[in-house]
Amino acid sequence: MLSFKFFLLTTTLCISHVQGKYNLKVKKLGTSPTLPVSYVDMPLDHFTTNPTTFQNRYFVNDAYYKPGGPVIFFDGGESGVDGLISYLIDENGKADGAFTSLAKQFNGLLILWEHRYFGESYPAPRPTNQTDKGDSLGEYYKYLTTEQALEDVAVFAKNFTLASQPNQNLRPSSVPWIMVGASYPGVRSAWMRLRNPEVIFASLSSSAPVQLTVDFWEYYVAIERALVDYGYGSCLTDLHAFASQLSNGANQRNVTMIENFLAIATQNTDGYVPSRANTDDAWNNRTYLLQSTYETFMPGRFQVSERLLPNCRDLTSQNYTNDTSATAADFNDGIVAAFGIDYATEVFAQVVHDNNFEINANFSSDTTTYDYAAADIYSWQYLTCMEFGFWQVANMSRPTNIALGLNNASDIAWNMASCNTSFGATSSSGPNTTALLTKYKGWSMNPTNILSINGKYDPWRALSVASTVDASTPNRNLTTAIPTANSPSPNGEIFGMVIANGSHANDFWYNATFMTDTAQNKDIIAAHNLFESALSSWLPAYTTFVPAPTSAPTAAAAATATATQTKKSAAGRTNVKLGSLIAGLLAVLVLSI
Repeated sequence: MLSFKFFLLTTTLCISHVQGKYNLKVKKLGTSPTLPVSYVDMPLDHFTTNPTTFQNRYFVNDAYYKPGGPVIFFDGGESGVDGLISYLIDENGKADGAFTSLAKQFNGLLILWEHRYFGESYPAPRPTNQTDKGDSLGEYYKYLTTEQALEDVAVFAKNFTLASQPNQNLRPSSVPWIMVGASYPGVRSAWMRLRNPEVIFASLSSSAPVQLTVDFWEYYVAIERALVDYGYGSCLTDLHAFASQLSNGANQRNVTMIENFLAIATQNTDGYVPSRANTDDAWNNRTYLLQSTYETFMPGRFQVSERLLPNCRDLTSQNYTNDTSATAADFNDGIVAAFGIDYATEVFAQVVHDNNFEINANFSSDTTTYDYAAADIYSWQYLTCMEFGFWQVANMSRPTNIALGLNNASDIAWNMASCNTSFGATSSSGPNTTALLTKYKGWSMNPTNILSINGKYDPWRALSVASTVDASTPNRNLTTAIPTANSPSPNGEIFGMVIANGSHANDFWYNATFMTDTAQNKDIIAAHNLFESALSSWLPAYTTFVPAPTSAPTAAAAATATATQTKKSAAGRTNVKLGSLIAGLLAVLVLSI
């Protein structure tokens, strides 16, 4: 993340399609079908006696369930879950949902869970467009923490009932719960198995950046490698030259160079007006626009072949040069080598505009109030500001660096300032990655009953258990040998695989329309089959048990002991009531004796 203004822009451009740069998401599968919606009254604070609750949304599909089957719990992560319902439904006889085949094979019950402070799962009263950012917004988000959100899952599971299955005990004390997630939900799936093995019996952790970090320059390494491996090494050379040229121009306040680039790349789109001013305000807007236009060249960088490679092809196309006599051989070393950096940068700007550029220039004016329509964006920003970091910054010392290094937009201090603007003093200390890394061990974890899947060219793999950036990363051996249930793989190996030519969360694309004869999709099928085989091996080892207390038994959490179900009359929605505070206090007293 470079600035919150740019954060808003990149998410606006990318979040609804493949992957926004700062949000980690799985691909959404077309138009969402319909499942009945349910809500649970969840304690806002599990770790004090605060009686406040909020309604947490979830969806259930029991079409494939038979008594004794597992609960397959799909975590939606950092967005509303409406676009993910397809993963739970078998449409027109095709395995469009990534997990319907699992449910069919194991007679499973499917649940799609929405993370607190995302989608419709916000505590009331919600901020409005008149709410000031800063301390007041930081106060609203103070219960958006990793541990609170993980405890939501534990509390929900231990008290789950389903009206359509009145005679079945569906809690983890009686049936195995399998948690699946990709990207940030993949992190949560791994952490829940480590944190609450009495709740989550097995997990699929896909594309999970478990090694939290603030200075995430390694993000770009996978993109650089993909360009070379796909035969676009000259494009990598060009992008490095453009990054250096434009970064130097902006840092030296070369108004002419940057305005000439923006004039071509934006072509006054959405009211952007060129400026020759050399003031701080002018440069704030100028570098914001420079960063956002530059980044739109790589909107498909999570799935490299979708957008980045076509853009590279256009960069060396005769259609974008005035030299009609140029041949393919003239571009072997890249457009910069063929035409020089100045002209090549103009061609780059034109490709950016023609293929990618969509921007609302109003985003360049930071405001002091909350944007209700961007609520989920603020929620994710809060998590990154407080606990995760994940700030993708340039490493200008690297000879293949392709990220802009703008003095006033790319460093950690700028990200900190953006956090403070949004959340005030709450975020003044910066992301505390140490606490979660200490508890869950980052990429050094030795988990049980977890399958880890990554894509070869996923930028987020750099922070996963399968990281291979350089000698400083673990470079752990992966094995597809299924370990014994409830035991880690031997010799520090990780049970998992890397999908050939794969990018972010590719294994969640287990969909009939994607199943073509390519190395990537063969590995997608192999990954899916590997998880099925692992579950076939592990599930017989499940035994019923009395669940142990969660990490911090408190009145609010224990108040879930008397869960009941009622109908939400206005919309016909299910609402699980989580008992009374008195019952919770009694439960805590018993646990304390």
